[in-house]
Amino acid sequence: MAGRTHDDFDLESAFNDDSNIDALFSDSTAEKNKTEQVLPDVRETPESDGNEFFDKSYDLEMHSLTSEKEEERRRTSKDFELNMDAILLTAQSSMIIEGIKCYSEKDFSPQTLPIYLEALKGVDLYIKIIDRNPVNYHKLKTIIDTDIDCQRVENTVFNLFKKIFGRAPDDNSEKIIAFEKFRLLFENAKNKATISTSSKMIKKYFLLSGGLDKDKIKRLIESKSRELMSDMNALLGHLQLAIDMVKTGNFEIVQGLRGKDLNAFIINSAELLSFYYNATGNAQAGAHYGRIHNNYKKYFITK
Repeated sequence: MAGRTHDDFDLESAFNDDSNIDALFSDSTAEKNKTEQVLPDVRETPESDGNEFFDKSYDLEMHSLTSEKEEERRRTSKDFELNMDAILLTAQSSMIIEGIKCYSEKDFSPQTLPIYLEALKGVDLYIKIIDRNPVNYHKLKTIIDTDIDCQRVENTVFNLFKKIFGRAPDDNSEKIIAFEKFRLLFENAKNKATISTSSKMIKKYFLLSGGLDKDKIKRLIESKSRELMSDMNALLGHLQLAIDMVKTGNFEIVQGLRGKDLNAFIINSAELLSFYYNATGNAQAGAHYGRIHNNYKKYFITK
């Protein structure tokens, strides 16, 4: 791919010697949950009236209620926030790993869009925790260092930082920079998956022969179809996104096509928008998208 910058890396090189990424998804939570479910000790009293079952059940219930009240008294808002950070961090880390897997396979199909969106949320969570309260982040390191998904995320992020600067990040500010660089990769992947999703969406407005289904579009316009209006509004942003991707040299969505799929999307979406705006009486917008359609149809534009 032409135009590679420091923000566009091949994540496969960050996996070191672990070629079997599926091993990251082994479920070790069962044993963890099993060890956490410990019943409180129940003791018989000398005054037992012989109905030991009910005596023990009552003692167990009271003991549980007392323990819960004591736990509530001991719990502080700071502790609760830290626990929630830990829960969210471990949950989102698995989504980041799923995103890494899709990225390493160069998979930007429509099905990957929600994966990349969740991965972005996870990276933003890391940045937020490190930036908001470094003390909490250091406390969470005990969890990060024992959770395989969290470990894999940090190792990948810091390896990418090392590729850029030749060394590992020294402090929290540099760790934030590392995660921000890493975020750009998922932002790029999300954009490609968005174009793939939009390419699939506009097919319903084209005939199997490849031309616009003009009769269908006219019927939808006359019926004031909300779906059509929603699709056209979304397509405006997606077309501009595709044009911006061409300008940055970020061509390839489907591996091996060298940007021809992106160029085809621009041609088809511009043609659709041009016809839509002309049919709805907006000749100026129709002409604008008509020019884009003709330019990209005549020339395979790259930067």
